[in-house]
Amino acid sequence: MQGADDGEHRAFGEVQAAAEGFEHLPFIAVVTDGPQMRTAAFNAAARAITENRIVYGQPILETFSKELMSQGWAEAYAAPTLTGATITRDEHRLQVHQPDGSVMEMYLDVVLGPLPDQDGHPRGTVMICRDVTSRVQQRTAAEHELKELRERYAAVRGGVRAMQRALLADSVPVLPRFDVAARYVLAADEQAAGGDWFDAVACENGSVVLVAGHGQAAAVAMGQLRSVLLSQLRAGSGVVDAIRFLDRFAVTVPAARRATVCIIRIEENGDVEYCAAGHPPPLVLAADDADTRYLAPTGAGPLATGTQFPTGTAHLDAGEAIVCYSDGILERPGTTPMTAALELRTTASNAQRNVIMPAGAPTSAAERICTLTIELLTRTSGYTDDITILALQRQPAVASRDVRLDVTPDAAQHARAALRAWLHDVEPSPDDVGALVRATTELVANVIDHA
Repeated sequence: MQGADDGEHRAFGEVQAAAEGFEHLPFIAVVTDGPQMRTAAFNAAARAITENRIVYGQPILETFSKELMSQGWAEAYAAPTLTGATITRDEHRLQVHQPDGSVMEMYLDVVLGPLPDQDGHPRGTVMICRDVTSRVQQRTAAEHELKELRERYAAVRGGVRAMQRALLADSVPVLPRFDVAARYVLAADEQAAGGDWFDAVACENGSVVLVAGHGQAAAVAMGQLRSVLLSQLRAGSGVVDAIRFLDRFAVTVPAARRATVCIIRIEENGDVEYCAAGHPPPLVLAADDADTRYLAPTGAGPLATGTQFPTGTAHLDAGEAIVCYSDGILERPGTTPMTAALELRTTASNAQRNVIMPAGAPTSAAERICTLTIELLTRTSGYTDDITILALQRQPAVASRDVRLDVTPDAAQHARAALRAWLHDVEPSPDDVGALVRATTELVANVIDHA
């Protein structure tokens, strides 16, 4: 093939064709020669983006001193010539000073490689870069939009969490004959402001009422149901009267219709009355795992559906526990209802008897039931609905103890010893023991000081 005017050929083909290809490359290309990095070649894209500031034969670091010297390019540009290294920089921000005094900011994907001499030693630098300013600007805009969306989502999620917290009991009662605990986890889909609600109410006659409810409606409606039911229970209403009143109220609140609720009343003597209105039935955990059982469903449907509200009865022996829970613990991904019910029974029973993960486990059986059951059942399957668990263990009666002390300097010491002996049978937490001992010591010391 005949070449250009001089017909010169190289290993790459025609010199003129290579020069024209270099000139029309769709990206910026600049070649410098020698340790002073004098400009030896530059294509049309390079001239266009610099508005013809490139001067043949002039050191490129002098031509673009403001850009290359002050913006961290000098060392990178010189490296291929001095060491033969290839330098790559992605989305490198560069501000180019224009002849009219303006400054143009751009982002470049840059490759700086060595230009070898005949012996293969580096003699200059070849720079190839692509203007990716538009790509960076589009991504930055998308990231900004995503940030705004995340902030909005966080605000909505915070509102949902606040509404959900309003549905939950601030605490559970501390009672001499019952050990009570509760745990609640919010579903991952936090845009839905419906969900679970629960409470535990200590009655004047010494009984305790556990309540758990669930609804897909707005949290405001669920909060109304909770408030109405609590007012009835605190006024002394029994299970049937309270749930019937709640049903009549739900009829007047469209968003509360078809909500489910379970009410369990446990007397001091262990007698249990319960009603599960569209809700899973309670689980009784016996001291012997073989006697652990689900109570029979009462057959009541969800609220405001025209259903009747029959109740069931049971009895808790000392040491037995009863668990009230929401269907979120049963409807975990990848589990069938039957399998989930069996897993709940086994895990809760093991937690009560402290035979799983005993190291560092709470001394309270009710706390273990709530904490370990949720942790172990959700650690592999996850969960897609709110989960509520309330547990109550009936405690054996603890005899009262009368202690008479002489007003002597060592009276506080005798009081502490007697208190610790009595607390050994009650089995409170170590923190509670410490608090009670300190309070008793101060009380006895004050009596001695003022005797």
